[in-house]
Amino acid sequence: MTNLKGLIGTQIKAIRKAKGLSQQDVADRVAENTGQMSFCKSRISEIETGKQNTTLEMIIKALGVKPVEFFDFKKIIEEDRENEIMDKSLLLDCHYSMLKERELDEVKYVVKTTKELFKTMDGKKKKN
Repeated sequence: MTNLKGLIGTQIKAIRKAKGLSQQDVADRVAENTGQMSFCKSRISEIETGKQNTTLEMIIKALGVKPVEFFDFKKIIEEDRENEIMDKSLLLDCHYSMLKERELDEVKYVVKTTKELFKTMDGKKKKN
C-alpha cells in the first residue's frame, strides 16, 4: 500500500463513520452520482484499506464534503493518538500535512524543538 492510498483510505473511512454512513451507503451514492451501477460495498472497503485506487471526486461528492474538508487529516491524527499510527511514513505524511499550514516561524520552532529533543534522547541512550 502506498502512503497516499493509505492516508486517503483512512480519511474516507473517518468521514464516512463521522457521517454515520455505511460502506454500502457510500457505494450507492457513488453509483447514483456517476451512473456506475457496478460500484459496490466491497470496492469501498478496498479503497478504505488502500488496496484500490478510485477517482476521489466521486467519493468526495458521495461523502458530501468539500475537498478542503477531505484533505484535512488533523482528525485522523487526533483520533489515532489512542491507537497510535503504526506506519512511520503515514505518520510523517500526517505531520507534514499539519506543518505545511503553519507559519514559517512556527515550523522553525517545531524543527528546533524536535532537534533538541532528539539530542536529549540520544544523550540518554549513550549513558545507558
